Amino acid sequence: YEINTLYAEKDLIAYYPFEDSYQDVTGNGHNGTNFGTTFSDGICATAGKAVYFNGVNNYIEIPDASAFQSAGLSF
Repeated sequence: YEINTLYAEKDLIAYYPFEDSYQDVTGNGHNGTNFGTTFSDGICATAGKAVYFNGVNNYIEIPDASAFQSAGLSF
């Protein structure tokens, strides 16, 4: 996987390219668990690069980790 160079790799907590997987490719182990979502075409019709949520009860669960509780972290 190639991480977008706009972000310094050392500062990434997690990165999910959604290439038919919910895995964190940074190696930090913040892998997601799917609950009802499906993969769909991303920007420019890139197959499998986006996730579809039904807006009711689909979600991806990410393990609770202290790295996500940093001050100034935004989603």
